[in-house]
Amino acid sequence: MCIRDSHPYPLPDDLEWCDIDIHTKLEEAYELLRDYFIEDFDSSYRMKFSMEYLKWVFTIPEYCPEYSFGIRVKATKELIAFANGIPVAASIGGTVLQMTTGNYTAIKTAHRSRRLTPLIYMEFLRRMHLRGVYQFFISTDRVIYLPF
Repeated sequence: MCIRDSHPYPLPDDLEWCDIDIHTKLEEAYELLRDYFIEDFDSSYRMKFSMEYLKWVFTIPEYCPEYSFGIRVKATKELIAFANGIPVAASIGGTVLQMTTGNYTAIKTAHRSRRLTPLIYMEFLRRMHLRGVYQFFISTDRVIYLPF
């Protein structure tokens, strides 16, 4: 598969990609982030943001609607993963580069063993490349293995 392909990155057969319209589906994304974003190993600590804050962050003037997406179970349409990216301009050594930061990625605990995180990041890259953006950065407390 070419990363500039117009077709989404392949998922397991029972799952599908979905776009998340922040203006109409924010509550669904908010609930997933509220329950599964940045938690410690025994799930006793989580980062929690208000819906107003998330809408503000996700809809900055330069936001790209295609950078808000998720993964659903085909049979039930349950949202099991959400990711959001924000375009940024970074000055590195005097050169300004257009980049995307993957800030908010959450996967329901029951699906984390399915290695969806690398697939989400590959899908981010595909979507970015279609817009002519080639740099992407994230922060994480986990090792992320490439899917190949």
